[in-house]
Amino acid sequence: VDPPLPQPPLAVRHLGKGTGALDDVPGFWNQVGVLYSQGHTDELAPDALLAVGAVPPLSATFRDLTPTRSVFPAFDPALCTGCARCWSSCPDGSIGAATVGPRALVEAGMARVTDQGGDAAGLRPVLGKVAKQLAKTVSSGPAGAQIVAAVDAVLARAGLPAERQAKVEQARDAVGAALADLPLSRTAPFYDQAPAGERELLVVAFDAETCKACRSCWAVCPTQAITSQPQDPARLAAARAAWRTWEQLPDTAGKTIARAAKRDDVDPVGALLMSRHALLAMTPPNRGRATAWRCDWSWAWPKLACSHSSRPW
Repeated sequence: VDPPLPQPPLAVRHLGKGTGALDDVPGFWNQVGVLYSQGHTDELAPDALLAVGAVPPLSATFRDLTPTRSVFPAFDPALCTGCARCWSSCPDGSIGAATVGPRALVEAGMARVTDQGGDAAGLRPVLGKVAKQLAKTVSSGPAGAQIVAAVDAVLARAGLPAERQAKVEQARDAVGAALADLPLSRTAPFYDQAPAGERELLVVAFDAETCKACRSCWAVCPTQAITSQPQDPARLAAARAAWRTWEQLPDTAGKTIARAAKRDDVDPVGALLMSRHALLAMTPPNRGRATAWRCDWSWAWPKLACSHSSRPW
């Protein structure tokens, strides 16, 4: 049985189907990127793209930078304040940030189980109660264990028939395993000081394939929530699992971004980059333009937002 083909990078997948033109990134991935990513460049066949030497934009995302690093960022969600400095300073868009409510988090876990070929439908009948329980007890730390604890608390009060409880427990274990490596940060800007009904947990994920270990993120982190640690298979597997889950989370709500951008303790450019649409605009090969964009916004944002913020510009 042939091994499964590698999944295209997020920056390629969001473009959808190809156009057939010479600047067709999805088509270039299908013809060249798949073989390149697997080290099978000797199997490249002649085609129009190779004949004219055309390389579409975003093809730099095809490269896996894992072998070029000896260290990788380690993230402690309990120390994160949600200041957004780390992902706004990353030159390659390798840090994904999103906020998610308790219910959406559980639903994302169920979707992740389905994506892995499992079944978590047993949680659906108690989803609302689990979300309410999670909202009361959630703290900074791995998502999987906290969801399992919330389900257990609901089951202890529910008194379900044995057969139904077994289905819930099976789904609970599957979701807990799927989100075991997803870090949650309960922060003041997005949870504790957010309006009632809009409290969300912060998810910060690192792309193991595009990170260069440039040290920008842990250099700017004011609380040492990000540190440099030796790269090993377990750390990479956890990072890839968290990144894949981050990709499947709902995009950060516009009202959350707007509220965060007005706070003194959240970087305004980082707030904008919490939308995947903005983050993907920062991907290679536009690194120089991305850096310039950040610098321009760092200068311009205070002037644009001063009438809506209490910051002493």
